[in-house]
Amino acid sequence: MTIQEYAALLEKQEDLHPSLAPYIERSKALGWTMLRHPLVFSIPYDAHMNAMLNRQYTYKTEQLVKAKADGDWAKVLYLHERPYRLHALLEIMPNVTGTPFWELVSWVWTDTEAPRINRQVWRGLFAKAHTDPAGKALMDEGEQRALALMPATIQVWRGASAPEKRPSMSWTRDRERAVFFARRFHRPGAFLWTLQCPKERIVAFLNGRNEHEVIVLDAKGATKEE
Repeated sequence: MTIQEYAALLEKQEDLHPSLAPYIERSKALGWTMLRHPLVFSIPYDAHMNAMLNRQYTYKTEQLVKAKADGDWAKVLYLHERPYRLHALLEIMPNVTGTPFWELVSWVWTDTEAPRINRQVWRGLFAKAHTDPAGKALMDEGEQRALALMPATIQVWRGASAPEKRPSMSWTRDRERAVFFARRFHRPGAFLWTLQCPKERIVAFLNGRNEHEVIVLDAKGATKEE
């Protein structure tokens, strides 16, 4: 889209597409009106953007139909806005299995900003990966090699930015990274979990964002490091 086309869409007055309209909401925390449709986000939302948002919705809907017909499941997920990608992943599960599926799981997990919202779904997926021989595809070849070379017991940390009765599944081998996650929202009561983790408990080692992340479902033995 050229700058001229973009400007023309902003000047064009039209009603919001009926499929988008139900996804308008008011954020009490931000005081903004927002549009949060699975395919189209606008935060904040204003009616003068309708033509542009309608065009985006039409384009992405057409691309989604084509991607499903082509079996391009990565594109199906990419076309969805970030908060809806896990739901889209669950929808395509009947169509993709084995290594390609776990590669997509890994991508969506790494892209997710708030995994706690769907914590039980993620735990279920990772538990399945841990028992599926193809589940190692959560990791790329370099990550698989790195995990294979790790000792039988690995010290890991988890930064908790709010009180947790028990640790969740995302840990790191990098203590400073854990400290960052604990302190990033400047909330009182932040602390670190630490765990001497047997390697057989590790579902995956993920380093795509240079966070030295370790997925651990069984955190038995974890202690708090104030």
